[in-house]
Amino acid sequence: MSDGLAGHEHGFYNYVAHSSWLGQDMEYSALNEGFPYWFNGLVPLAYALNDARLKEQVHSSAQIVLDRQASDGWIGPEIGTARNLWARYPLCLGLTQLAEANSTWTEPIVSSLHRFTELMHSMLAANFTGYIYHEGDILSAGDYQWGQVRSQDMMITLQWLYEHYPGNQSQMLLDNMNFLHEKGLNWEDWYNKAAYFGQRMNEDLNSLKAVAVVRRFTHNDSLIQTAMDGVNWTMTYHGASSGTILADERLVGLAPYSGSELCTSVETMYSLSYLYGALGTNYYADRAELAAFNSLPAMLTPDWWGRQYMEEPNQPYAQNLSETPFYNTNSWGQTFGLEPNYPCCTVNHPQGWPKFLSNSFVKVGENALAHALLSPGTAKTTLSGGNVTVSCTTAYPFLQTLSYIVTADAPMDFYVRVPAWAGSNSSVTVNFNAFNASTPISPDPET
Repeated sequence: MSDGLAGHEHGFYNYVAHSSWLGQDMEYSALNEGFPYWFNGLVPLAYALNDARLKEQVHSSAQIVLDRQASDGWIGPEIGTARNLWARYPLCLGLTQLAEANSTWTEPIVSSLHRFTELMHSMLAANFTGYIYHEGDILSAGDYQWGQVRSQDMMITLQWLYEHYPGNQSQMLLDNMNFLHEKGLNWEDWYNKAAYFGQRMNEDLNSLKAVAVVRRFTHNDSLIQTAMDGVNWTMTYHGASSGTILADERLVGLAPYSGSELCTSVETMYSLSYLYGALGTNYYADRAELAAFNSLPAMLTPDWWGRQYMEEPNQPYAQNLSETPFYNTNSWGQTFGLEPNYPCCTVNHPQGWPKFLSNSFVKVGENALAHALLSPGTAKTTLSGGNVTVSCTTAYPFLQTLSYIVTADAPMDFYVRVPAWAGSNSSVTVNFNAFNASTPISPDPET
């Protein structure tokens, strides 16, 4: 990905290199989402590889954005009634990742987010300014729908601040979450039998992680089952064999000629990874791996310089179609290129594998680490006993051997998630000694 399109958009792709976020004027829509999408994916890519070239792109871009923050706290190029909260969601997800990856950036990012959070609170308290459409706004009512549909993405940043850097804003952060939920498209209302199988079956939009995000601040444990229903129903009635969701801008059933958007693939991976981290159910991790090792690589050329917009389970060829079978896709949508249809997938796809990797290792309690999403990688962290480094070498899922080197300052526990497909009676061999597979790890539901 670094050697291909994802790692070079900052150099030539107008919606990144010449974005209004960097003081220029190139955007593919009035939502100004292109640069935030790219930044959200490039941060974990740059730091996963410890790549100096990519980190310089991240740092220079972040510095420009922070330097251009308005005096009232607004982050972004918009002024007046053009201010729409949506594009800040992926931008803030990228900033929080940078703050976690590099302590040099923690203070300036947290300070910037606190100022933005205060402004957000005043906007939402003033009849949800910037979140819902008001007569006279420059943007259309449809433009505001994105922020309402994906409010959970902003909630994740607010929760990150609340848990790690609340300052004196704890109540304000909770208020903002509740404001977003109050006027958002609430997915817990969608993932019930009457809505999902009833009059709203042709709903255009889908989100899998939203219910778990809401549960984190409502502590409504009934949402655990709601989240599972949402994933199960979506995968049962709209799932592709590759692990993604069949959706050509809306859910379309199981017909193998129906396509899956590249953005859907990477967002599905991220949502399922989040669900495993939040709820600890093995099923979510299994499904995240299925999409990561099947759906995503099928949608890019081997050198990662060309991407599709749509990929179908039974796709016989990639060419311009005289008649498109899709709901809202042009005739070039299944071909490979820089931008065969909708530039959002060009800027958004870089989050796919990097976020999968950054969610691969998880902390368990105060002195344990777990390899949750199985893939090659190295984690360096600090537990209660001191510094820990765990490196995994593997060709999983093509081979079923994972080799680990663990170094630690003091005794610690290390877990490896056993995939459900391995069977409940499976065994694990460690240094040629066999052990029964343990029960999957479940996180503390209150955290």
